[in-house]
Amino acid sequence: MPLSRRNKSALTPSWALVFIPVSVCLFAILSNQSSGAGETGFRWSLGVDTGATRTGRPVPPPDTLACTKGIEVRIDRSVETVAIVFNLTGNITVGRPFDSPFRQATQEHFASFGHHSAVETARSLLSKGFWLDAMLTLPVYCSAFPQASLEADPGEAFFLRASGGQGVEAGRALIDKFLQDLNSFYREAEVDQYLTANDSLYRGVLAEVRKNLPPQRLICVMERYYRTENPGYTLIPSPLLPFSNGFGLRRMTDRGPLAFNIFGPQVSPSDKERFRFGYDAPESIDELCVHEFGHSFVNPCTESPASRDAIDKYAFLYEPLETVMRQQGYTNWWVCVTEHLVRLGEIRISYALGDPERAERIRNRHVKDRKFIYLPVLEDRIVAYESSPERYPSFKSFLPELLDTFGRVEKPSRLDILEGRLFYRLVYD
Repeated sequence: MPLSRRNKSALTPSWALVFIPVSVCLFAILSNQSSGAGETGFRWSLGVDTGATRTGRPVPPPDTLACTKGIEVRIDRSVETVAIVFNLTGNITVGRPFDSPFRQATQEHFASFGHHSAVETARSLLSKGFWLDAMLTLPVYCSAFPQASLEADPGEAFFLRASGGQGVEAGRALIDKFLQDLNSFYREAEVDQYLTANDSLYRGVLAEVRKNLPPQRLICVMERYYRTENPGYTLIPSPLLPFSNGFGLRRMTDRGPLAFNIFGPQVSPSDKERFRFGYDAPESIDELCVHEFGHSFVNPCTESPASRDAIDKYAFLYEPLETVMRQQGYTNWWVCVTEHLVRLGEIRISYALGDPERAERIRNRHVKDRKFIYLPVLEDRIVAYESSPERYPSFKSFLPELLDTFGRVEKPSRLDILEGRLFYRLVYD
């Protein structure tokens, strides 16, 4: 029998988490609930179906607001410069089967600069844990090479990471040196001339990305779901980044964060028939937009000191997931929770877009394949936020209650995770 959420004011749930070795199907019934402000809330039911048969179907949402806010798509030569230098460090070996011919050719072209001061400084930063995501923050906050300098402050945590824990001022000095080294590299290696010579390839990349952009209303649906607006959204494809890599970055402004998504090819170079420029992948680009732009809504909420404290209370839930999370680059509980919340948004926004099949596909991939096993209980709790826009004017205002969900979860064993007992049965008193 399905277990349904009814009137939240009349029902206080007591949750139990049960791992079951049978096929479990989560289904959602979406019904409209009008508010005085004309908003539409979402009401869900969650159930267990060992036959994996759908017994309910989300009702298509009403037409979202007429929206012209779109996604800018551009090539950024500063991003390409950082990618070239990163590749020269040898941190990720260029030439593996899933690297593109252009990435390999570029590596060979600049091989004589493998000991340039920019490359050596990059190696030093990498050894301190200042990885590619942090390096790509520089083009977001800086003017263009070869005269790059910081135009805005990335924050103390950025400089502390660069210093390897030696202090903010030490980090600032290292970043200043790195920028000067990159300016020199851009001039001495004649990066501008090389990129210009490959302009036709970059135009092909842009054409493939623009052809595969998600529906224009996606941004409005996301802003409406999170009840927050950002001033801009930019996709920056980089054929010099590793296959399938993607980085959601933000630049804070007085009007809110500018959201950037810097990403490598989305078609495997081993698929020679499909590869061409590496970006003719509508499903991947669509879902990458929702995921990486989702970070621009979620991270400002989870980064606050109060949220970090609330997350830390449940750090014991990371231990059984640590191995599978580290394999994906998620090396601590705070990152794991943040990634859970972004993926929660991917699922729920799919329903808001009127695409339940996509929601189911994303849910299965994240929970079954990638082991984000706390998604089902988070998905049940988020209903209170979706159905009460007056009470929760923003995702941030609901986050403390959402994080409290972890306090009602029984810690799974590693065997549960390894053997695939990943779904939940929710029990209400």
